[in-house]
Amino acid sequence: MNTQPTQQTDGTDDEEAALKDIRESALADVGFDDSRASIEAKQAGADMDTTEALLNEVGVSNIQSKLGCEDDSANLVSEIEKMATGSSKYEAGSIGQAKNVLETSEAAPNKNPNSVAVANTALASGKASAIDNLGREPMNGNVEPLEVGESFLAKRGLSSNTPADDFSSEIMPLPSGESLQHVMLQSTLTDPGAHAMPGMYHPRDNHVQRDNQTDTAEASLVPTRTDHNHHGGTEGPLIVANMVMDTSAGELHRAEEVTQEELQRKKRQSSMALSIAGFLAAGFLAIAVLVLVLLLALRQDSDDGAFAGDMAHQIPQNETLPPRPMTAEERMLSLLPDFTISKLNDIDSPQNRSFEWIIQDPLFDNYTDHRILQRYGFATFYYATGGGTKSYWYSDDHWLSYDHHECDWYVKNINHYHDYVISENWSKPVGPCDYNVNEPFVSATPQQMEEGGIYQHLWLYNHELGGYIPEELSLVSTLKSILLLKNQIKGSIPSHLGMLSDLEALFLYSNDLSGTLPTELGMLPNITYIWSMANPGLTGSLPSEIAQLTTLKQFLTDSCNLTGQIPSELGLMSNLEFFWAWSNPLTGTLPTELGLMTSMRRFGLWNCTLSGSIPAEMGMMESMDELAFDDNPKMVGTVPSELGMLSKLTTLHFGGTSLTGTVPTEITQLPLGSLFLHNSGLSGSLPSELGLLSGLWRLWLFNSSFTGTLATEFGSWQSLEYMRLQNNQFSGPIPSEIGRFENLTELLLHGNFFTGTVPKELGLLQKLTDLSVSNNSLTGSIDPALCELGSWLTEGATGIQVDCDLVDCSCDVCVCD
Repeated sequence: MNTQPTQQTDGTDDEEAALKDIRESALADVGFDDSRASIEAKQAGADMDTTEALLNEVGVSNIQSKLGCEDDSANLVSEIEKMATGSSKYEAGSIGQAKNVLETSEAAPNKNPNSVAVANTALASGKASAIDNLGREPMNGNVEPLEVGESFLAKRGLSSNTPADDFSSEIMPLPSGESLQHVMLQSTLTDPGAHAMPGMYHPRDNHVQRDNQTDTAEASLVPTRTDHNHHGGTEGPLIVANMVMDTSAGELHRAEEVTQEELQRKKRQSSMALSIAGFLAAGFLAIAVLVLVLLLALRQDSDDGAFAGDMAHQIPQNETLPPRPMTAEERMLSLLPDFTISKLNDIDSPQNRSFEWIIQDPLFDNYTDHRILQRYGFATFYYATGGGTKSYWYSDDHWLSYDHHECDWYVKNINHYHDYVISENWSKPVGPCDYNVNEPFVSATPQQMEEGGIYQHLWLYNHELGGYIPEELSLVSTLKSILLLKNQIKGSIPSHLGMLSDLEALFLYSNDLSGTLPTELGMLPNITYIWSMANPGLTGSLPSEIAQLTTLKQFLTDSCNLTGQIPSELGLMSNLEFFWAWSNPLTGTLPTELGLMTSMRRFGLWNCTLSGSIPAEMGMMESMDELAFDDNPKMVGTVPSELGMLSKLTTLHFGGTSLTGTVPTEITQLPLGSLFLHNSGLSGSLPSELGLLSGLWRLWLFNSSFTGTLATEFGSWQSLEYMRLQNNQFSGPIPSEIGRFENLTELLLHGNFFTGTVPKELGLLQKLTDLSVSNNSLTGSIDPALCELGSWLTEGATGIQVDCDLVDCSCDVCVCD
């Protein structure tokens, strides 16, 4: 179908009109229309005009057909995408497409050895024509060399240097009224092969260089315009290149004509490839967006929404964001231990109430971590022990006040406790924070409170505290002393108190504590005093871990319900001075390792259920001042004579045991002030050397099996206040030297075999309130001076108990037995 273009007054418009007609005619021949070509060109992503896409598309399709190539949609799509970079690169794109087509043709089963010439000629002609009709200048003033043919020829044993005789050339004039593009398209569609097309071209530099063996012809085709704007070109015939025959290839096969259906199929495949590529690209883009959104969401959750949205992509990857300031809640949670955090779910718990209180403190952000934990620990203690209620706390002035330093929260003064239990080496604090020992706490300035306000002493003894001691008290890590004695505190002793490395004194006696003594107490490196006595609810055994407390001086846990044996590890406590565990159902024997406790001063285990004998090794406890095993009826054996080595012993209490034998004379060398040998199986006479115990003030020998007489040497007991010798087998007269015991208030001699009369010297005992001489063999009468003692008027005085049938007693203070 030939349609002549309509001529316009302007040369450029005429050509464009002619090209349009040729384009429509060519497309109609292959089943396309102009709009379809435009759509396909846009789908290929090209931003060149429709003419360029059409020429490229149709030319490539025909070259494939002429070369016997298989359909290669992927290569076509790839080349079309390359051309999409801009119309200025059209020429290079065309040659690139030719390369891909030629490379593809090499693998085709019906490849044509003459396809190089066909492709080169067709592409050169189509390229030059396109440049001419589009009004563009060739790159660098020359058509790009078709070096792609060289590669293809080399693979077949040919080259562009093949002698010119192998190529036939003839002059083919351009038909009148026909454009180069139209003729080229018609030729390629109707008569496959390579043709030299006549047109407005002439050789720019047509020469042949020959050497001895090779002729080389290089032709640079320069477009010549016939419009009014461009001149200088000359019309002339173009060389027609006959197909080069490969003599080794046999008969050449003619490429099949491409039908309209085949072209449409290829277009659909190309379109499908582009659609799949677009779909995959869109899929990857969607995945990337989703990953970015998830990362931003995670970042937003962790940073509480500080950075979100489009701001994320503005952050340089090589920069680190400054940390976002924590909220009060976050800061508290970062400081609190797990054992506290686990209790915050209970909104009524002391821990949660303290949490809510402290995060609302206006000065929260100004506090150091230590101050936060200190205030929180005391707030939890306040709520846990009944603070804020009418039932507990005698006074809670300033407690949980935002306006007062915790060093100004109310505590008690303990001066009188220091006089009794605190050694002179422990400085006497004047306030809970103990930063100014020379001035009362109340005189401290706010600056002093801030600079030195480290809480050290919690003194709330006898303060009507209830509830329990929370583990959070251990968060006040600088505590040196805790005095909570004589309250109504229940629950167990928190094991976390073992974390208080500065703690020196723990006084918890006279409460209602239960549970066991925590082994963690053995972790206190500076502890000096542990008083847990008078808590009947305390059970379990004595933890051997306390032997690790090398600084411990006093361990008092009497009047509880501890069981088990005395740990032999106690012998390792070389600094322990005071050990009381009486009134506990402890069992077993005393370990001999106790003799290693050379610093021990007071060792008390009375009213227990101990068995066995008293280790002789205890005579090595050279610092011993008080040794008491009273009321252990299962203890047997004798009083070790080695105890006479305890040169500092003032108290020896073995009453209520099953000890036997006699009183060893070695103990008469001791500075004893109190000697208890009552309710035992001891027997024999008392050594007269006991008279050397000038400092003796209590002598309890009742309910035993002592015999003999009382030596007159006993008259040297000038300090004696209590003399209980009843229910023994003493005999002989009552020594008149007893009248010298000016401090004597109690004289019990009944149940023996004393004879003679009641000494009238007893009338000198101005402090005597209890005299019992019944159940003896005494006779005579009571001296009136004895009846007139004013001490009988003292409250609690019992008078004189006598055998009225044997002794005459006419005064009102006599009580007949």
